[in-house]
Amino acid sequence: MPRYYLGVDGGGTNCRVRLADENLKTLAEVKNGRSNLQIDDGEPAYKAISDGTRDVFKAAGIDFSETANTYACFGMAGGRMDSARRIPRLAPALCRCQSL
Repeated sequence: MPRYYLGVDGGGTNCRVRLADENLKTLAEVKNGRSNLQIDDGEPAYKAISDGTRDVFKAAGIDFSETANTYACFGMAGGRMDSARRIPRLAPALCRCQSL
């Protein structure tokens, strides 16, 4: 079973999403909208990550169901602020990530 790695670099002006294989060879990279967690209760960030993930799998020619075999790492603008942990849609994921 193949393994994939998804990297998300979320900033205030754009969000870059990269997909790599198990040897860390880049398969595809996409760029889309702003993704600072402090903007509009994190909704633009949620959309940028969701859309970017779908777009990068499509660009790599890999079925989206392979997200089940994918590890992900996020670097998000505004993510270190306490208020990011109170965004209902994002709080569970942020709390899990920070406890690792």
